Amino acid sequence: DEYVYHEMIIHPAVQLVGAPKRILIVGGGDGGAARECLRYPTLEEVVVAEIDDVVVEASKKFLPTIASSFADPKTTLKIGDGIKYVAEAEPESFDIVIVDSSDPVGPAEGLFSYDFYRHCHRLLKADGVMVVQSESPRYNEEAFAGVHKCNQDIFGAARVFPYLAYVPTYPT
Repeated sequence: DEYVYHEMIIHPAVQLVGAPKRILIVGGGDGGAARECLRYPTLEEVVVAEIDDVVVEASKKFLPTIASSFADPKTTLKIGDGIKYVAEAEPESFDIVIVDSSDPVGPAEGLFSYDFYRHCHRLLKADGVMVVQSESPRYNEEAFAGVHKCNQDIFGAARVFPYLAYVPTYPT
């Protein structure tokens, strides 16, 4: 059921933007989100900023159809800290920023912070869109509500829209 997750984290954002040229994925080491981005002919580059090269290599070996995006010349893979990448990237350099992260523990904890989201906002063009994997409102209500409130403060309440997709693998 991975396609449900990957389609829902990418396609609503692309539909809002219309014809994105550059997309940043923070995390996404399995390649599935990038695979969905590459379906759009207007895309010139998808940058995947993934902290763990072992995730990428394991995905290439064991999940080749999901990781197929890494072989595409439009995909730029940056192995390193996504938080640092976002803090140092050029302002207004992306049409879409996707935060395809793991849960807010360990190295991913910083991907759920005000400073990180503020830097993501800085990277977006004026009509850009950010999508964040923000946990389950049922199983991690505190994280879900925190991400929502934080992004309302940064983007403005009228520009933040939570949406849900049921992916059977995750809650089970």
